[in-house]
Amino acid sequence: MTLVGIPEDDQEAILCSVAAVLHLGNINFAKIDDDSCSIDKAAEEHLTAIATLLGIDKEGLRKALTTRSRGTVDGVIVSPLNVKGAVETRDALAKTIYSRMFDFLVAKVNESIG
Repeated sequence: MTLVGIPEDDQEAILCSVAAVLHLGNINFAKIDDDSCSIDKAAEEHLTAIATLLGIDKEGLRKALTTRSRGTVDGVIVSPLNVKGAVETRDALAKTIYSRMFDFLVAKVNESIG
């Protein structure tokens, strides 16, 4: 990455993003009832690692992975996700992080060779 002109700070952020995506793959969910779930106790280490790598609040990440928020005229409605919905949310987050990181890398490489 140094060869194509990516600064060391950006290299570290890229590697942290990759590590966070890998940890996201280890997040599993436990069913509470038909309409809600929680992060499996065995995945707590991975949740902590993701939050640290991305520099975000662990509890905010937990809430983002296990609930859905919708804005209405009266305010925000937060509802729990079932296991299937939480898995889809986790996968969408991983894909988004990876996609944005890939776009960043392509832009840096293009900038370097252009």
